[in-house]
Amino acid sequence: MPLLWIVLSVGMLGQSESSESARENKIQKIKIAYMVNFIRFTVWPESHLPNDDSTLVISMIDNSGFAQKIQGSLSKAKINQHPIQLHIIDELKITDGQIHEEQKNKLLASHVIYYRNAHKSDIEFLTGLQDQPQFLLLGDMKDFAEHGGMIGFKESSSKVGFYVNINAIRQSKIQISSKVLRLGTTVR
Repeated sequence: MPLLWIVLSVGMLGQSESSESARENKIQKIKIAYMVNFIRFTVWPESHLPNDDSTLVISMIDNSGFAQKIQGSLSKAKINQHPIQLHIIDELKITDGQIHEEQKNKLLASHVIYYRNAHKSDIEFLTGLQDQPQFLLLGDMKDFAEHGGMIGFKESSSKVGFYVNINAIRQSKIQISSKVLRLGTTVR
């Protein structure tokens, strides 16, 4: 549990923040804690995560600065003995209906893709990267799971929950514990 402690207790936040800013930071901490637990209860194909100590790659598509705030904490942490490597992509670069090759390669090498503030049209590009994805696709856009993402966060006042797209998960090569999936709201 050291990672959870690091993420939740790290001094990412300024001491004199507004109540709205404090609320947003609390919500983001909860989402990261969820993400850590999703990772803990996910099994990747051996070809994608071959050893118990292989590096687990998280690609975060985020232009809000949040990814930079947590980068230091995640880089020192391990989940299920896997060291964490965080790739930050400010925004998807799409030309002629294709994700730029460098970004595409980074995303395909990822175990987790967390798209913050996603655009509906971009989700189609991410879900189309592989016929049977080897990555966990998370997002916090409204209706993220309904539009093809695997797990989409939902917020209401100061609570955070998640939607689970069972069909998207079944079409992938990863396995997520049903114990975790039952905690979310299922969409198809």
